[in-house]
Amino acid sequence: MNTRIIFALSILIFGNSVAWADEDSLCPGIADALPCHLNTISWVEVKFQGDLLTEHKSSLERLIRLRLRNDLSLLGHEVKSFGDVLREAQLDMRKREVKEKGKLGCLEWTVGEDYPVAYFVECALSGYGIYSNRVFDKFESRALGYSSETRLREQVEDIIRSLVTEISADFLEARDAFR
Repeated sequence: MNTRIIFALSILIFGNSVAWADEDSLCPGIADALPCHLNTISWVEVKFQGDLLTEHKSSLERLIRLRLRNDLSLLGHEVKSFGDVLREAQLDMRKREVKEKGKLGCLEWTVGEDYPVAYFVECALSGYGIYSNRVFDKFESRALGYSSETRLREQVEDIIRSLVTEISADFLEARDAFR
């Protein structure tokens, strides 16, 4: 379904509950939504279910940051946890400083110790703030597959690259639809 149609439907469905963005938003006169506010990726995190790749946590997080810098180069990139961002905004999740920051988190799940090792990877880009228009509140993608233990890391890295690229493209498409 076309993103513009989804946006139009969201205005019809949520019409009275939509708070309009302020003049400094990327989408002046448009609903208060993540694609209009997000301008900095503050946090990247990989979580695990299963032990096969836990030792590669930092390299997978570096891979995600690199992919984000390539795919979402128009956004700033920093390392600040949600708690740090909230403290700076005095715990108000509706403040502009909070709405402008977000994170990309991935869950990597593996099961098995010998061929085949099954894996599931889910990644999601979300903002730290509370947005009135929740239709574009989160951008996520997931993949399921199997591998040998020796090729597992390589295949999961390829999957993460493609998921982050897909999420980035969806985010940019939604941002363009709001403009």
